[in-house]
Amino acid sequence: MKRRTIGGAFLGFFLAAVLAACSGSTGAQSGGAAVPFKLGTFERAGTPFLGLALQDDQIIDIGQANAAFESSNASAPNLAVPADMSQLISAYDAEWGGRLAEIARSVSAAADAPAYAYAIDSLTTLPPVRPGLILNGGGNYAEHQDGIAALQESEGAAPEPASTAVSAPGIWEREAGDTRSN
Repeated sequence: MKRRTIGGAFLGFFLAAVLAACSGSTGAQSGGAAVPFKLGTFERAGTPFLGLALQDDQIIDIGQANAAFESSNASAPNLAVPADMSQLISAYDAEWGGRLAEIARSVSAAADAPAYAYAIDSLTTLPPVRPGLILNGGGNYAEHQDGIAALQESEGAAPEPASTAVSAPGIWEREAGDTRSN
């Protein structure tokens, strides 16, 4: 079953539009007409990759396209392919903006689609940027923790509490039997 995240796709395309607007370009300028493109993160055969979207239906694998570009342009500097969208954003103005514009221009000018171009329907769209750290608070206050524990116990899955939280003296501290709510 193929999963598609419409919100993730929209966010990726929105992010690409913002990047293009910030760099003052919407695509390739050198050697031909401007070719608008968008950026996103996609998955093919279980492997995620950074993609360059042309006309919202063709996705170019940036890593493979860059390798082909560098092999056919010996004078072009070798760029390390970013591992994720955060790295691409960081290096966009200094290195990747122009390279991506050249890739977009060369792919759109080609008579046949290269091997690293895929139809968007054959890919899974992933969130463009994945946070490195996600923090969640499961128990916001003692009553909440008790409610979570009671629910888990009724479902037969209540683990032993790891520790009892201790508040700083005078701050959010409650004595046993305190009847205040929240």
